[in-house]
Amino acid sequence: MKFLASFILSFLFISTASAALWRLEFEVNYKSSIYDELRDQQKFLDKKISQTSVNPKITAGLLLFPHWLYFEADVENTGHLLTQTEGRSYKLFRQSSRMGISLPARPLNLTLVAEQFYHKMSATPADFGYQSTSGMQYYPLLDYSLPNGSRLFLKYPVLQNVSGRKELIAGLHLRFGGVPAPYPTNQYQPAWLLKIEYSDETLKFNEVREVLLRFRTWSAGIAYNF
Repeated sequence: MKFLASFILSFLFISTASAALWRLEFEVNYKSSIYDELRDQQKFLDKKISQTSVNPKITAGLLLFPHWLYFEADVENTGHLLTQTEGRSYKLFRQSSRMGISLPARPLNLTLVAEQFYHKMSATPADFGYQSTSGMQYYPLLDYSLPNGSRLFLKYPVLQNVSGRKELIAGLHLRFGGVPAPYPTNQYQPAWLLKIEYSDETLKFNEVREVLLRFRTWSAGIAYNF
């Protein structure tokens, strides 16, 4: 949270002193998630937990002139649990910050991204899951956008410094409000958004034997972009 606060103050200062564009987005989403914990040769310890929840998310972004280089940071935390599996549940805290270079081709765009991430898991009861993971990852972000800012995107990191970790995120963001503009400028206008996303994250590591953790999440959210 200290990182996000300092980031917001920094980009507000920079944006008022230059031709940069900034945005601050507040989101509330509904998530349906499935967590699998699979252990090699210890199948009796395997776990499968499904749950639904309502979650808050905050995103801050700065688009630097001439509007091809951007910085973003976001924080998301599992909020109110709606359903869980036989008394088992978990909460995830996610924080990430990234820098991207946009190569707009309109309507298909490519952004090269370097991202720092930190994830912390709190499980109930505490006999499954992991404590936390953090690292750097690098990926091309493929983006099909309309002039009003509505977009389809696909994120698949190709390099990262956390061994055994993979991630895939695909999403559809429908934007209501603002005026038509080229990408990525159209992402930095006041507007309401309807967000639909799917994510699949796996983490493989070795204790005595190999353990595979997998998170699959479907989400639908409403956000306002200032």
